[in-house]
Amino acid sequence: MIKYISSGILLGLAILFACLYSVWTGFSYFALAFGCALCLMWAIIWIVDYFYKYKRENLDERYKIYCAVLINSSALTLDLIQKSDKIFYKKFKRTLIKEKFICWIKICFAIGFFIALFFVFF
Repeated sequence: MIKYISSGILLGLAILFACLYSVWTGFSYFALAFGCALCLMWAIIWIVDYFYKYKRENLDERYKIYCAVLINSSALTLDLIQKSDKIFYKKFKRTLIKEKFICWIKICFAIGFFIALFFVFF
C-alpha cells in the first residue's frame, strides 16, 4: 500500500511541477526529477519482487498451486499428475518462462523510461 501512496505523491508532484512550467522554467527540472524517482522506485520494486517470486523455495509451492488449479479446472486427478510429474513440471516451467518474460519487460520499460527522463534532465 505504501508503494501506491508514494507513487501517487511522486506522480502528483511531477504533474504539478509540469503544470507550473509556464510560471518558471526551472520547474521542469523538478518534474523530471520526480518522474525519474517514480520510474526508479518501480524498477527496484519489480526487481525485488522478481527475485522473491521466483526463488527455488517458492517454485515448489507455486508448482503445488499450479497442480491444484489443473485439478480444479479439468478432469485430471492428483494420481494422474503424480504419475506423469515430469510432463506437468515442463508445462509449469513453460508458464514460468512466459511470466518471467513479462516481468523482465516491465523492468526494462521502467529502467528505459528512467534513463530517458534522466538524460532529458541533464
